Amino acid sequence: MRTRLIPLLAFAVIHLIPGIASQDRLSSRAAQAQQPASDFVGTASCRECHEEVVDRWTGSDHERSGGPATSQFVAGDFSARARRDPGVTAKFRRDGERYFIAIEDIEYEVAYAVGRNPLQFYAVRFGDGRYQVPHLAWDSRPRDDGGQRWRAIEPHDGAFAGTSGLWTDRRASWNSACGRCHGTAFDTAYDAGNDRYESTWQALDVGCEACHGPAGQHLAWALSGAPAGATAKGFPVPAADLGNAACAACHGLGTPLTRSRHPARNLLDHYLPARLAAGAFHADGAPKDRALTMGAFSQSLHDAANVGCVDCHDPHATSLRADGDGACTTCHGANLFGTAAHTRHTASVACADCHMPPRAAMTVDTRHDHRAAVPHPSVADSVGAPDACTACHADKEAAWAVGKMAESGVEPAPESAARAIALGRARAPDGAPALAELILSGEPPIRRATALDLLRGYLPSDDTRPAIAAAAGDPDPLVRVTALGALETWPLAERLPLAFPLLLDPLRAIRAEAARVLAALPRQLPDDLAVPFGRGMATYFRIESLAADDPAAWVRAGVAYGLRGVTVKAEQHYRMALRLDDSYVPAYLNLADVLRVSRLWTEALRTVDRGLTRLPDNARLHHARGLILADLGRLDEAMDALIAAARLAPDDVPIAYAYAGALHDSGHADAAITVLEDAALADPDNADVLFALARLQRDAGNLRAARAYVDRLLDLDPDHPRYRALFFEIERLRRE
Repeated sequence: MRTRLIPLLAFAVIHLIPGIASQDRLSSRAAQAQQPASDFVGTASCRECHEEVVDRWTGSDHERSGGPATSQFVAGDFSARARRDPGVTAKFRRDGERYFIAIEDIEYEVAYAVGRNPLQFYAVRFGDGRYQVPHLAWDSRPRDDGGQRWRAIEPHDGAFAGTSGLWTDRRASWNSACGRCHGTAFDTAYDAGNDRYESTWQALDVGCEACHGPAGQHLAWALSGAPAGATAKGFPVPAADLGNAACAACHGLGTPLTRSRHPARNLLDHYLPARLAAGAFHADGAPKDRALTMGAFSQSLHDAANVGCVDCHDPHATSLRADGDGACTTCHGANLFGTAAHTRHTASVACADCHMPPRAAMTVDTRHDHRAAVPHPSVADSVGAPDACTACHADKEAAWAVGKMAESGVEPAPESAARAIALGRARAPDGAPALAELILSGEPPIRRATALDLLRGYLPSDDTRPAIAAAAGDPDPLVRVTALGALETWPLAERLPLAFPLLLDPLRAIRAEAARVLAALPRQLPDDLAVPFGRGMATYFRIESLAADDPAAWVRAGVAYGLRGVTVKAEQHYRMALRLDDSYVPAYLNLADVLRVSRLWTEALRTVDRGLTRLPDNARLHHARGLILADLGRLDEAMDALIAAARLAPDDVPIAYAYAGALHDSGHADAAITVLEDAALADPDNADVLFALARLQRDAGNLRAARAYVDRLLDLDPDHPRYRALFFEIERLRRE
């Protein structure tokens, strides 16, 4: 049983005291603008007509979201006597209006402040227009609340999640990770050819135009006498139509689809929200420390009822429209909900204590759970999530909370979504039907989309195909776009009827994803398919180019070019990814694979060896090396490499599969069976492993065991010709 180098594409598919804003203060931010975007006029231009609104905005979180490193904006104490947590080893220094941070004996000058309340981060100069944000922040809270000190922020928290963990990782740069949401009309503008940033912005704050869009035409409309009949009054989108899409791109995790953040009636025209990823959300949808607000809010009854962010929050003052429970009782009458009969508590509790419990992000940043849900302690306990009851009653167990709720007549609605998501994350055998049921349910779209995302870990089956097909035509755009990703495990001919109509979808995100999942279509297509497909592919590549400083984007685009048969482009993209980050393993693996397909085995081997020089303990690189050596006929060396891979990653099923193949080819069939049996325990639905086991057990004369593995294969795909042929062969042998 010879194995071949398989493309490993798992990564291819990533406020202090408010004051009155002076004209000088607004101008100082504008003076810091780098080549202001066309048709943006700045917040100062809005004051003449909207003075009261600008005054509310002044001193708000939006107004203080960023700024140049001057005494006007820097909150931190850069003196030698500054208080700090034990984990902060950096040194701080101030020289007039210049601020410096020394890390591991290298001193960096601070260029920009990022945020203010409760934490302020600092972007330091890194050369070539690039700025990086160290993993430390100034705690701006009052001293009595534990603030007024430097704090170390772990890299897995908040804005730093998803990177290598090093503060110098370009994916965590200020240009890429901060500016878009801490500035107005911010454009990262990375020049890949010269490896430098030419970032531009209108202002380093979240000003009027950050949410409303460029106001040049609006200003012209106002100066012309504000003629009637102009619904949008010169803005790209009328203010009344902005909705939650104006907030979601910064207060939720996801992927930008346009160069700068402009308002849009439909969110998926400029931003693709992330689903409920395990790193950010518990299986029941409860947010973890790195989750932002919109992912939780999208699961709420508020969202289903078209309650907007601005119904509770003043977007200009960035404060609640009413204090305490007042934000709730505006709609939920205090005479009904503000009573002990509702709260079931004799002590005073706030609405948010039970329905929107707080989570601490980045150590001290309190964020409330915007699911605004009834506590469900039994479900939370079953998936290892926190719940509001035992968060307060820390000495009690979930069962106690369930009992107390039952005594009070409270029976939370049945909850199956959490179980399905937990099973899917574990890739449990019974996860696929549970996920299919969730997709077809009336659960919030983000949960159904999450189920579709998790189905990518399963082979297509009779349980899942109808659900995915239905989702491809779902009214909700997040469900539709995620259904396309779930189609990737289907044969291309079966994908086409479902994905082709979505090449004509009105939303940018869906058109691009439809093209990506059809990237393997033949080069020559009829015009009625070629035109929308070509436009969709162009949109896809344009979106990936927005993250030109991220090696993952180059690999994803390279994979698409490879599927199109443009191997030269694919190779160029993988090499560019390695130029950006020579420790990015998917780039080594995919580059080696495209070289192998081109029969350049020696160059493929050199590529993997270069990766191993950088990352000597990476199992995937050892695995790839073993497969290339096997192609070259250097079987002893191949075996050594595959053994090294298996030792480094004993639970990795593809590595175990390749190792078993090498064992079999070298005459150790019994050892190969043992390795594959362990792999089948780790991944019970892996068809390659099951098929190999069935054949090896057949060859060893263990026909009963072989038949058991074939039965499992036929459960996965009853009509697969190879499985059926092996079934009849084993039955014939059993009768002989």
